[in-house]
Amino acid sequence: MPARAVLAQESGSDPLLDLGTEKGIGGEDFMRFDRDQIKNQIKTFIPPLLRPAFTQHAFVLPPGLFSVGVSHTYGTIDGDDFFRNGNVNSAVFANSEVDRNITNLDIFYGFDLNTEYLHGFTARLNIPYKNSKVSGSIHPGGVQAITAFNSASTQEVGDVGLFLKKKILDQGNGPFGLAAVGAVFFPTGKNDEKFGDNGVIRFETPMGTSNGIFGRFSDDGRLPSTLQPGTGDFSFLAGLFLTRQFDSNDFLGRSALHLGVTHRFMPEEDGIDYGDTTTFFTSFVKPIYKDYLSLDLTYVLNHHQDDSYAGQFMDPALGLINRPAFSGGTSGYIAPSLIFSPDPQIRMTLSTLFRIQDPDLGPAPDPVVRLGIDVTF
Repeated sequence: MPARAVLAQESGSDPLLDLGTEKGIGGEDFMRFDRDQIKNQIKTFIPPLLRPAFTQHAFVLPPGLFSVGVSHTYGTIDGDDFFRNGNVNSAVFANSEVDRNITNLDIFYGFDLNTEYLHGFTARLNIPYKNSKVSGSIHPGGVQAITAFNSASTQEVGDVGLFLKKKILDQGNGPFGLAAVGAVFFPTGKNDEKFGDNGVIRFETPMGTSNGIFGRFSDDGRLPSTLQPGTGDFSFLAGLFLTRQFDSNDFLGRSALHLGVTHRFMPEEDGIDYGDTTTFFTSFVKPIYKDYLSLDLTYVLNHHQDDSYAGQFMDPALGLINRPAFSGGTSGYIAPSLIFSPDPQIRMTLSTLFRIQDPDLGPAPDPVVRLGIDVTF
């Protein structure tokens, strides 16, 4: 052993040589002490009870830490959840139902490039699995004498997303925290899923029963853009998140307010334009029981540009027409949530979204239930 190290050990002047001993940093169980430091980092950088249940925030992961989250979202669209000109489109969809399950796997990693202006990053990989089932029937064009049994089901991986969030402003240096995000979605999901048997469904009319291609959205009987697992091309997202954290001395007490906006740029592929989507949100999170339980009240506003479909189809009421848009407009949801964190590294959430603003056109589920868990290490 070098003489310097021997002298340091004898004098106790080198704390590294005392690790794992009673007088060393953290005592005899240094690994337990080190794990506690991770917990303290999480509480400081991304406090579990102050992060919103499912919307975004300006917190970033400490460098070198991972977080893995799994969430499951379930919603049902009944006959009174389809709209046209802001009104329920029961003439067409009264007997139709759509069940939608989406499971997301999210992997986060915090890193720092240790260069001026290149601090505070979180990367995120999102892998969605989408399960949709269409059942019942519709009356094309609102003509009650014609019934189309447009059943369908899909179970596919959607478009995988790669996100990068960058901290712009830390609340320690200003009145609030601010972060920007950019994302690219890869065309991993199918965009050619069809109704019935490869696009062929059963029709009932006063003239009898027949089978044929359901050509409302394409010549090959495809599902609308809202039910396709993927887009068939790359899409992109940009966003900005603001977080204001309050402490126990503030009027609101220990809590956090989160605001944000994202815009997803959607592609046109195979004659289908999916329509860009802009999302605004605000979330107020308030711990209600020590470091274990929080309440979250969130408002989400989605503005979806009208989608579009190339070509023409035979409308029973109007004859041969250009395919009209199926979905578009602005919808709003209010969502109370519970956040439970038995340990700083473990967080569980339960949310229910209730629709309070109907879109101008297309489907909008109500309610939507979301259950999630994430672990940081």
